[in-house]
Amino acid sequence: FEIRKQLLEYDNVMNQQREVIYSLRREFMTVEDVQPTVEEFIDDLLADIYEPMENRKGHAESPEELRGMVRSKLDEIFALERGVEPGKYVEKDEARAAVLSVLDEHRAVAPDQYQEVLRFFLLDALDRNWKDHLLQMDYLKEGIGLRGYAQRDPKQEYKREGFELFEDLLFRIRENTMKALMHLRIEVVRQEELKHEEQEEVKYAGGSEPAETKPDTVRRADPKVGRNDPCPCGSGQKYKRCCGKLA
Repeated sequence: FEIRKQLLEYDNVMNQQREVIYSLRREFMTVEDVQPTVEEFIDDLLADIYEPMENRKGHAESPEELRGMVRSKLDEIFALERGVEPGKYVEKDEARAAVLSVLDEHRAVAPDQYQEVLRFFLLDALDRNWKDHLLQMDYLKEGIGLRGYAQRDPKQEYKREGFELFEDLLFRIRENTMKALMHLRIEVVRQEELKHEEQEEVKYAGGSEPAETKPDTVRRADPKVGRNDPCPCGSGQKYKRCCGKLA
């Protein structure tokens, strides 16, 4: 009975986490405008990046070193070099404006597809990181019994470490989403261009019927990437398991 009770308590931790993630996923799928969610991600990430500058007493580095750390993290997550002089330290408001300007560029290039582009990367980051998190929680559950030998309550240790892993999960969802969006390049192929291309293909094949006109399509402007190559968005995943899903 004690073992069943302990397993139930472990399951309760996972059920609470599932409720949060499933609720978040429903929101990503059903909310018409996901821009506020993306902007919330930006603000959360910037708060984390600039924390050393706003709480210098908790850090041993010099102000110059802290500024370098901040700029390095900005470039890593937001590819800030696209809109700000390389290596230059920028204040939080300026960094936020630079990030939003990149999103504005995406919206200007593909206004009709913009919301779906945001939605895709939100869901992709959530699903990939949730799967990884489930594995981490399984490993934690398998090894937590050993904590009893160190005179620590395994259940409390599981809750504590499970919460820390869940916080890390939420951070990675935000980080991966923004990395993908900031490294994204979009170009729109207009109907006339598609029609011309298809007519040329028909002509080459000896056909005589005109090609069917299709709606505007979003295409990446980046060089072609192999399915097993590292994804250019910086997620660390193979292209076929990450942004290659858009293809």
